[in-house]
Amino acid sequence: MLNGGCVRDEIMGRVPKDFDVEVYGLSPEKLREVISEFGKVDAVGASFQVYKVGQDIDVSLPRRERKTGAGHKGFTVEGDPYMSFEEACSRRDFTVNAILKDALTGEIVDPYDGFKAIREKVLEAVSEKTFQEDSLRVLRLAQFASRLKFRIEQKTLDMAREADLSDLPKERVWMELEKLFLKSVDPSVGASYLKGLKITQKLFPSYKTNERTLRALQKAPSFANDLSNGQKLALYVAIFSWASESTLLDEMGLSSVDGYNVRKKVEELREYSGKPLSTDYHFHKLSQQLDMKLYSRLLYAFGSHYANEFADTVERLGIEEKPVEPVLLGRHLIDLGFTPSSDFSAILSDVYDRQLRSELTTLEEAKAFVLASH
Repeated sequence: MLNGGCVRDEIMGRVPKDFDVEVYGLSPEKLREVISEFGKVDAVGASFQVYKVGQDIDVSLPRRERKTGAGHKGFTVEGDPYMSFEEACSRRDFTVNAILKDALTGEIVDPYDGFKAIREKVLEAVSEKTFQEDSLRVLRLAQFASRLKFRIEQKTLDMAREADLSDLPKERVWMELEKLFLKSVDPSVGASYLKGLKITQKLFPSYKTNERTLRALQKAPSFANDLSNGQKLALYVAIFSWASESTLLDEMGLSSVDGYNVRKKVEELREYSGKPLSTDYHFHKLSQQLDMKLYSRLLYAFGSHYANEFADTVERLGIEEKPVEPVLLGRHLIDLGFTPSSDFSAILSDVYDRQLRSELTTLEEAKAFVLASH
């Protein structure tokens, strides 16, 4: 049976990107034997195995969760191939995610009226008990409300606002924030839900916002189409945190995405933005400290009158992706007869600075300068 997000997305007319499959009536051993026929199978999960088939399909037995300890991870998970559909769906977070579909016949199994919730665009907890046992579901509520643009049913809203979030590890908080920002068409909606559900109050005490930052978050996606996921996150987090103290970045638990250091890029934007840029040289120097493409998009998002001029200059100088390369390198000094020494760095730095000032433009000019001055 297909379940969760792939069924929800199909009902909403969206193309699912991955698929969760629960298999009923087979023992764990038999299940692995069957799916192994389709190629390499990777088992993941410490307490209960989920089998990954390829990149997009997760296969498991239906399972139940019992609260056995404190915190978000304090659950015992048990697989049961003979569990009823209703019980299997009962552990789901929201009714829109508690719908099953028979992959062979197309039959829909909807024990908690998730189809109706999708039609009415409302998020409702499947179970008051399980919702309150897992505090991460509050962040998932904000994430789905923002991504799907669904309203939150009042009882679920009340439970979320009263939930204790102190047991959530920062890495899980960041994972949900990452999904909220990247998968929301309008990140400002997500920011509003984070505040409305009292998530910022409980997890991010340094957070402050104003209409300017919310407007910028709303506009940012229209300027982010050519950015990587890491750059998009850095842009959205920079705007989200713009009116707050830098301690907010610690509270959010930022980490790298696909090798892109989101935390570092946000800190650079906060530190170096607003520097005076009256000459090309100033632009070149700033490109050594900032992701200029990212800064350009930040200016556009905030509606700066300077955004077009900045973008045009960056494009003209060819520094949108990275700083200009130095024409003179250490190997060139060796070719000129210099012996490697501690002076190399000073010579190369001096020549590069002159290059950025347009005093030297070619390798031959750089070599001639070095021979004449050193």
